[in-house]
This record gives sequence, structure tokens and C-alpha cells, in this order.
Amino acid sequence: MQAQTPPGLLNIPQLQLFNDNRKRLLVLGRAGIGKTTFCQYIAYQWARGKLFQQFRCILWIRFRFLNATRYPKKPNNEQYTLTDIVEKECFPNKLTDDGLSVLRFILGEVRQAVSTTSSTILLLLDGYDELKICEHLQNLIDPLMKSPYQILTSRPYNTNSLKYDAQMEIIGFRNENIEKYTNNYFTPHEPQKFKQLLTFLKSRSNIYGIGHIPITLELICSAYREENKQDTITHGTTITITSVYSMIIEWLYRTYLEKFDNCDSSHLILKDKSEVVEDCSDILDVIANIAFKAMKKRSLILDKTLIEKELRNVYPKRPSEMLKKLLNIGVVKSLTTHHESTDVEAAKDYYFLHLSFQELFAARYLVNALHDPKGQHYQEAVNFIQCEKRNEAAALRKLGNAATPDVIKGLLALLSDENSDVRRAAAEALRQIGGSAATPDVIKRLLAILDDGNACVRQSAAKGSDELFRAIIEAFADERRSLVLPCMLPDCDVSQPKL
Repeated sequence: MQAQTPPGLLNIPQLQLFNDNRKRLLVLGRAGIGKTTFCQYIAYQWARGKLFQQFRCILWIRFRFLNATRYPKKPNNEQYTLTDIVEKECFPNKLTDDGLSVLRFILGEVRQAVSTTSSTILLLLDGYDELKICEHLQNLIDPLMKSPYQILTSRPYNTNSLKYDAQMEIIGFRNENIEKYTNNYFTPHEPQKFKQLLTFLKSRSNIYGIGHIPITLELICSAYREENKQDTITHGTTITITSVYSMIIEWLYRTYLEKFDNCDSSHLILKDKSEVVEDCSDILDVIANIAFKAMKKRSLILDKTLIEKELRNVYPKRPSEMLKKLLNIGVVKSLTTHHESTDVEAAKDYYFLHLSFQELFAARYLVNALHDPKGQHYQEAVNFIQCEKRNEAAALRKLGNAATPDVIKGLLALLSDENSDVRRAAAEALRQIGGSAATPDVIKRLLAILDDGNACVRQSAAKGSDELFRAIIEAFADERRSLVLPCMLPDCDVSQPKL
């Protein structure tokens, strides 16, 4: 199933989803593809009376906000309730008397939704991949995930264990959507920019591909609109998602310098990228440090303690000045709601506008650290990368028979990793996958590392090759063995197997 966006209402076959026995929908999609927008669209169309009118209310809950920073552990083991979640996530502003009445009604519906299989409430659970489960919040996550009527969105990984009645993938813009979006983005007074950009996109297959991701296309259009950016884009030779985001961030820097650093626009336009980056190098380093430290903690929330620490490392005496720069750049947003707001910015928590920004800045930190082998952050970067590789192998090892060809391909690649723990885990994972990994190519690779310098790797490879070899023997009839075995063991005569 695919989500598509032609003119008019969202033309999704699943509009009738909740009119039959399908009650729970899993929506997958890459970063920036429009999963959150999809949730917003459903809520908006329901409010207009256009969609899912069998439900008395729809609640949109973003999993990235259900974390220990926003919901710290209470004293005396006091537990949060679903009432706390709904009130904080769905009603961030102070309510009037009428608003409180609505809230009380909705809370009653929520309590009914999690206690019965028949419900008049639809939960939009957005960002399963961004959920970092805390022990003291587990009692809230479980009932949300078990609610009878729900739509869960996630990036397409770590979802094999989820059981849903239907699954849909948001594939992003089609070719005609890209043309329509870019045409609508530019005003009637800018027809030439629309034509130039479209021509450029079609001539660069790599960037045209990522242009199918809505958020990326918006960023491309935003930068292209600036006259001083046209040459940068159209004359680029190799443009990737990284270069696109780098270009966008450069544009944000230029906007920042012009608006907040009193840099004259006529002078700014003469500066090349390196000069712009140099002018913002101090805040760039701070953002990269914050992004990496949060990523290392597997946190999407930039808590006040982390931000203050990084700011003081740069401006020990006046961290507030650096904080002002951080906010003016425009890549982070305050997590504090209106009725919780405070004039003290240092007392707030923040998050990146999109996970892709956090990933990009964290990557910048790693690149900078790895460029300086003698620097104090080099070993930290190396350790982080090795740890992530081990985690990847461990995660793949748990997939079992659900492993796809892509997963098996990934494991084969990890057999060549420099880290022996990763090689061992990959070999063990291939062994545990079983039948779906029982191919001549896999066994060849396992046999090839029997002379590995690490004993644990050799042992895992031996077990894996032996068990997968047996799986192939059992899978093929005797008359087909002569076709299978020689390609793996060319020196063996198996044309007449001995019984």
C-alpha cells in the first residue's frame, strides 16, 4: 500500500480502513518523507468533517516528546497517567472553562479506549523510531501501543515485532508532484526560477531522487530562491543529501548574518561558503557538539544541562550570548509549551527541527574529530563508530528468520569489519537466521574467515558454515545436490553421495 498526494484530498485507499475489521495501521516512511504531515492531515480533515467521522475525537501524540526530560521521574515512585500525557501533549495552552470541559470529555474517552476493545477515539502515535522508553514511563507506553484504534508511524526499521492489521508506506512525491510543488513554490513573477530548477533537478538523477522527499524538496526550493545560490546549485557536480543540507545550512548562516549580525547584504553576497562558515564557526562547533552528545545519549531532546555545558565550554563567562546565536540560527526549537514558558531561555529544553538536522550536525562533529588523529576527540569518535557497528550487528542478530536479503547483505559486509566483535556477531547472526541465509555465497564467506585471527570469530564462522551447509543439504533432493555442492566445495566429489 502506498500513500499518494494527487490534487484534492489525499487519495489513500486506506480511507476506509476503520470501516471493516482493520483497526490498527502501521505507516512506514523514510526521514522527512511526510509521516508527521500525514498525521496532521488526518487530524485536520477529521476536524473539518471530511475523514473518519465515526470517531468522537482524534489525538496526535508524538513519541519523541515522551522522554525523561519532559517527564522526569517523580518522587516516591509516583506514576504518570494517560491524563498527564493527553493534557500536556494535546492541550499545551491554558484552557478556558469550555476548553476544560472538552478536556474532561476527551480524558474519559481515552480511559475507555485503553480499557475496552470498542472505542470512539483514534490515536495517532507519531514516530515509533524516536521513542526512547524510560522505565518510569513504560506503564504509559504499553496501553498506548495496545489501544484498539490507532495509526502508528515509524521509519522502516525495528518494526518486525509489531503486529498490525494493515501496513502502508509513504513513498513521498511522484514526479508530477515535484513539478507541481516547485511550480507552486515560486510566485507568478518567478517563472524562470521554476523552469531552471526543474531542468536542473531532471538533469541530476541523484538530487532528483532525494527531491521526492517533501522536506528535502522544500529546502532545495528555499535555497534556490536566493539569487546567490543558483550558481552553487546548477554548477554542482556531485550533489548528495549531505551537500543539499550543507547548502541549506549555509543559507541559514547567511540569513543569520544578515538579520542578526548586522552584515550588509551587498557585502555578504560577495562572500564564498568558506568565509560564511568561518564567520559562524563558533556557533557551528557548538551545534555540532550538542548534536553529537545528544546522539551519543540516544536522545532527541537537547536538555538545558547539556546545552549549558557546551555553551560554557565556548563562552565561560557569557554563555547567554552564544545561546542567543544558537536560537537565531534557526535549526533548534523550544520544547517548552506556552503555559510553561519562561523568559529565561537557559531554563528551556530544545530539539532540532528535524532529526535529519541532528544527524547531519552529529556527522560534522565526527568528521572534524576524525580529521585530527592527535586531537582530544579522535578516540571518542572512533569508539562511537565501533560501538554503533556492534549495535548494528547485535540488532541484526535478533531478526532471526524475518531477515530480508538486504539484512543478509548487510551482515556479509560486516564479516569484513575491522572489529572482531562485529565479525563474530555477524557470523553468529547469519547462523541464527537459518534457512533464508543458507546460500552458497553466505557459506563461502563464512568459510573464508575460518582463518580469522580471532578465535571467537573462527568458532562462530565454523558453526555457521556447518549449520547452513546442513540446511542446504536438507533443502535439496539428492538429484540436485550435484548442482549445489560443487559451487561451494569445488574439490569435493558429490555426484554419487554415499548413503
